[in-house]
Amino acid sequence: MTSTPRWPRLSLLAASLMLVAGAQAAPLAGQWQADTDALISGQRQQITLNVHFDTDSATLSQADQQALTQLAAKLAPMLDGQMALAISGHTDSAGAEAYNLELSQRRAQSVAQFLTSLMPEQHIRIESRYFGETQPLQSNDSASGMAANRRVEITLAALYALGPQGGQPAVGPATSFSPDGGLALASDPSGRLALWQLAEGCPQYTTEANDSPVMASAISPNGRLAASGHLDGTVRLWDLATGDLINTRYGHDDTVVDITFSQDGKWLFSASHDHSAALWDLTDARQHKLDTEGALPLSALTANHNGRRLALGDIGGGLSLWNLATRTKVSEQKLLHGRINDMAYSSNDRFLAVAGGNGELVLLDTEAGEPHTLSHPSAHGITALAFSPDGQRLATAWSNQQLVVWDTASGRRLQQRPTEGTIHRLSFNANGHLLNGAGEAMLSQWDTDRFELVRQQDLARPDHQPQPGQAGEIWREPTTGVPFVWVEGGCYIQGCDSGSQSCAKDETPAHEVCVDGFWMAQTELTQDQWQTLMPSNPSRYALGGDHPVEQVSWFDAQRFTCKLNATSEYEFRLPTEAEFEYACRNGGQNTNFGNDEVAAAADELPSNPAKVKTGEAIHMPVSALPNNALGLSGLNSHVWEWTLDVYDKAGYQAHRRHNPLFIGDNEYHFLGADTHRVERGGGWDTGGRFQSCQRRQYDLPETRAFFTGFRLVRRP
Repeated sequence: MTSTPRWPRLSLLAASLMLVAGAQAAPLAGQWQADTDALISGQRQQITLNVHFDTDSATLSQADQQALTQLAAKLAPMLDGQMALAISGHTDSAGAEAYNLELSQRRAQSVAQFLTSLMPEQHIRIESRYFGETQPLQSNDSASGMAANRRVEITLAALYALGPQGGQPAVGPATSFSPDGGLALASDPSGRLALWQLAEGCPQYTTEANDSPVMASAISPNGRLAASGHLDGTVRLWDLATGDLINTRYGHDDTVVDITFSQDGKWLFSASHDHSAALWDLTDARQHKLDTEGALPLSALTANHNGRRLALGDIGGGLSLWNLATRTKVSEQKLLHGRINDMAYSSNDRFLAVAGGNGELVLLDTEAGEPHTLSHPSAHGITALAFSPDGQRLATAWSNQQLVVWDTASGRRLQQRPTEGTIHRLSFNANGHLLNGAGEAMLSQWDTDRFELVRQQDLARPDHQPQPGQAGEIWREPTTGVPFVWVEGGCYIQGCDSGSQSCAKDETPAHEVCVDGFWMAQTELTQDQWQTLMPSNPSRYALGGDHPVEQVSWFDAQRFTCKLNATSEYEFRLPTEAEFEYACRNGGQNTNFGNDEVAAAADELPSNPAKVKTGEAIHMPVSALPNNALGLSGLNSHVWEWTLDVYDKAGYQAHRRHNPLFIGDNEYHFLGADTHRVERGGGWDTGGRFQSCQRRQYDLPETRAFFTGFRLVRRP
């Protein structure tokens, strides 16, 4: 390990401690106490402690051990599920390089083992690194310089701001659940988000890597939006169905620690270690800051269900309640004796549950304003909590890997059981019979009636390394046997040019778009391929073999791709409209049919209405269809094919130029309006220009029609 770690901007308790061998004596007790208090209060973001090592030694002195003991005692309540330590060992240049590397490792391990012994019950990640003589602070030409270089550097930071060799952060607990408990949005060290269908136990998609780790996430009540808060202080809004980034919002100067939607989905609330809370109007992109001047760094927030109150918790146990209509503070009190880790309102807003990193659990009666303590400070912290849908039960997860369910009315413990790993997020499903718990890249589900573990799911996804092919290259997916053709990317004119032909309004305006290269299934998905993953054949004409699967909805197609993603190191999805038309036009050429043979075949099937009515015209295997110039078949005939895009009757007015994907408007995302998904490629119910590359069809995503199927695209 010879490269210098590059740390992201650290937050709240993002403290850097430097233990330098031989630099100076341990600080006076009073000064060390003052520095630690300043760190915990957020008034300082860096303190320095000097620790002495003798030459060729990795033994901590008594003074150093005393200073570290004071640090641990102060920080222990703050560490549960929240913090991580990176410890880096260093030496001077007196010995051989290999020996110095080993000595620096022993020094780092000595400090790490001592700190671990001081905080055995805390859920804390300690990573030891060693650099030998490669990173001197001063010149080794003098005795004082060599003494300064015999050191261990400790960086204390928010969980998953740290990572191997100071690079990518460790996997963190930024998982969120949809209100019905059917979807989970998980994050990984690269800042990627992955959407999981919990009933199927499979990943729908993984977003591209972000430049900043995800610290918090949320899914809107209507299940159409997702939001993420990041280490760099940004807030990002996503289309939940496709994982497409809608926008990035700026307004915080430090890490976003918590984020949630209003019940109507029109507002987003975020809290940051920069002491601020923001209210984002999602319909017009306005931002409003609450006047939190003088507050400690924030650590948690939650909004009540009637949309009138926002609760903010800080690292000192302070709780403030805010009127969302006037954006003014209603009340403020020091509720806990340490950091507030999580908060939630009951479904009727009668109770506000507040959990602390020191193990305190308080139920605040919002009508009487009276707090009821369910759990007093202890050696174990509470990392997450959630109310059941009826508000009668409260589930809490603990840093010592325990799950406890309480009776809300009486405050009694109803059930307790161990968990595998520490849980960082809890959520009941819609009927309260299942409890979801997310740990570090692991999802657990418990049956709340029997209080038994019923499922565990590894949420980690493989790192995606792009694997483009050569033009015309064919790759076969091993589970289903679907052959994929590599389509080189490029730019082309999408849509219909009204000056040269008759155009439907939704096919205009003709405009230039560019798509990256992609792997596209050579044919429409067949019935045999469908049944490699799905239990039954839904087709109206269930002929099996390589006849196209039909009578599948957009949601059915999404479930299939999700199941395929779970079996593969690659990721699959439906094509976008732009990709489909580009492939249909032989790579963006000015043609509406792949070739003359394709055009003739497109007209042949629907030429006899009687055959269409009886189904005789559609009894054709996909292998019988002619290929276009790219080696793809069925793009101008056979079955209509679902795409990712939301249908816009205004055509392409909202299209971006690069990899366009229309994900819906405000009515869809915020007002819950019905939407249609686009179908392409023509079907056996149409003919002529209705099968052309530019032609668009649409239907409700739940519709199952005997003339509709789909094909897959593989992420490069």
